[in-house]
Amino acid sequence: MYHILKNHSAALRQSAKLSKGITVATVEDPTPTAAITVAIPAGSRHEPIAGAAHVLKNLVLRSTFKRSALAIARQVELNGGLVSSTLTREHLLLTAEFIKGDEGFFAELLGDVLTSSRFPDWEYSEDVLPQLEIEYAQALQDPSVTAIEKAHQLAFRNGLGNSLFVSPELKVPHSKATQYARVALSSPGVTVVGTGMKQDSLAQFVEEFYTKSHKNVDVSGIDFDNPEVKPVNTASEYFGGHARIPHKDHSYSYSHHAPPATDRYLIAFPSAPSTKSQAFDVLAHLLGGGAPAVKWTTGASPLSKTFSSKVQTFNFNYSDAGLFGFLIDAETRDVKSVAQGTIKELKNVASGAKEEDLKRAVAKAKFTIAESWEGRVGRTVSVATQLANSQGSVSSLADTLSAYDSVKISDVAEAANALLKAKPTSVAVGDTRNLPYVEEFL
Repeated sequence: MYHILKNHSAALRQSAKLSKGITVATVEDPTPTAAITVAIPAGSRHEPIAGAAHVLKNLVLRSTFKRSALAIARQVELNGGLVSSTLTREHLLLTAEFIKGDEGFFAELLGDVLTSSRFPDWEYSEDVLPQLEIEYAQALQDPSVTAIEKAHQLAFRNGLGNSLFVSPELKVPHSKATQYARVALSSPGVTVVGTGMKQDSLAQFVEEFYTKSHKNVDVSGIDFDNPEVKPVNTASEYFGGHARIPHKDHSYSYSHHAPPATDRYLIAFPSAPSTKSQAFDVLAHLLGGGAPAVKWTTGASPLSKTFSSKVQTFNFNYSDAGLFGFLIDAETRDVKSVAQGTIKELKNVASGAKEEDLKRAVAKAKFTIAESWEGRVGRTVSVATQLANSQGSVSSLADTLSAYDSVKISDVAEAANALLKAKPTSVAVGDTRNLPYVEEFL
């Protein structure tokens, strides 16, 4: 299928269906640079064995049968571009950014990575595994990341509950990693999004470079139906639960020169998938929290006025599920009072909100979405997700924003009540001996 987004708001037009089920979309961009992003349905929710998605993220963009990893690096730098891989819970994104005019080289390069990567065992052991350990260690040091990852695991168990990071203790064999890579990179549902490119050019590049495997790629020994290498596509189901995780940040609290260590306390509930998330998005901005919109002020939202930046409201949207909640960052002695106050504000909204507060929240929600479209990653994820979940149709930015204008106070109150009636998910990270339990304030 082929689509074009003009100025982020024009109607989409279908013009061609490419082979191997690849969907192509373009977004006009007047800037001097252009980009191609390949969105592969190989996020962590689709991994058949624990850690396979994180491994794949670091396995790609290395040596192919045509180029060594060093040659890729040199050629990309010679052309003044950037290439990167990004892992989300639903997609693996391979992106090339470059000056307009170099579309041919970078389109061919991404096609080369997709269809003829080598995955040698020495590269896996010497380059990939050490990088995995570094990224895992960095994630483990951030208590907010720890809380969010654990919350997803408790909420969804498998699928969306799979972690974005693989523990070094979970040894993913090279053979399984490469087999999964071959299957995932050639699976149907791949979307190629180009920004700042002509539609005919991108379609031609994809048909030429992305649909044919290299002659040296041997897949004869791969069972594409083997559950250990085949991407998983199961519907999400919410479960909920509670966890308490000690964190080493508290080792610093005994220093007279360091600021007091803060804990993280996450409370979450099931919300709605991305196509039906408007009321929950507005609710998140109505409650507020986090950094204020104007420097040196506390903000106008209830949580911002009461707790400053000690609590952040979030609403993670996915294709078939959502997770709404609060992430508290405070000293141990303050966590319980902040949690109690946060739930109190949620209950207040469940009883109704002021028209002025609703207007502010709708405006903030629309701005956040519009701002995300200014970045290529946010725009690409939005386009790719909509294409994958709607059999080829994509809402324009204007249509997406206008959907928030129809959100009413009763819709937000209904969303808040749904949260309060659901089974909660809670994660305490830090001084677990003294942190409260969710039953103490909910």
